[in-house]
Amino acid sequence: MNNMNVAIYVLAALLVLYALYLVFAIQQYSPVPTNITTTAFPGTPHIQIISVSPANLTVGSQLHFNVTFRNAGTVPIYYTSVCGSSLNFSVSPASSALFAPAIRCLCSTSPARVDPLGIAGVSAPNCGSGFSYTATKPGKITVNFVLTWWANSSYAAQNYTSFSQNFTVQ
Repeated sequence: MNNMNVAIYVLAALLVLYALYLVFAIQQYSPVPTNITTTAFPGTPHIQIISVSPANLTVGSQLHFNVTFRNAGTVPIYYTSVCGSSLNFSVSPASSALFAPAIRCLCSTSPARVDPLGIAGVSAPNCGSGFSYTATKPGKITVNFVLTWWANSSYAAQNYTSFSQNFTVQ
């Protein structure tokens, strides 16, 4: 075996190790929920949740989450982004986070389109959500999410995808 073949084998082994590391890191820090329920009108597409990422999970901070999803259907879907959000959530146990109504910003909302197999992201809360949660103590929390989306741009035929995920507040 010459030096070139050895180098190729070493490089291939390193790439395999790096790929395994990435898979582990993504699963550890951005696990995909497995308990997804979609309430949709018959014949409408379905949503696939790709990732859920907390922005800050420390005591005293406001909880903020980013969700990435895919339109797993064959027709476009629509959701609310930018001002307002199609994503809502609640936290349990309630003693772990303080819910507070928040002043909504004044802005117009228009539907965002996701083509079949397209990927999009939403976050909550944001200035149009009208609520916030502040982490009150360290420990495990369960966050129950509801993603609202529509099968057309006129906001008719509203659909829901709900899921929950556990996180640890530091």
